[in-house]
Amino acid sequence: MDKEKYNILRIKEVAEGLNITIKAVAKRAGLSYTYTSEVSRGIKLPKVETLVNIAKALNVDIRDLFMSTKENKTNTELIEDVESIMNELKTRLSDEV
Repeated sequence: MDKEKYNILRIKEVAEGLNITIKAVAKRAGLSYTYTSEVSRGIKLPKVETLVNIAKALNVDIRDLFMSTKENKTNTELIEDVESIMNELKTRLSDEV
């Protein structure tokens, strides 16, 4: 399996910034630790509903799981980043079918 195949999310970074373990995130989101760990490491690509649950478990906006808060980007640049991520997801999903 291609490690970090879907490394477009920053779940681990956000959780660490909040001093929350991936195990705690999994429990709060109602997910298994193994699955949540794989998602946070970019091995598995979650459904949107799963990302919503993870964002709620971390008490952050779902967009925080995609965009780095370390960069000072304009809204236009952020939109371009999200569009790029979504296009990459669509490509990867269509390649799997």
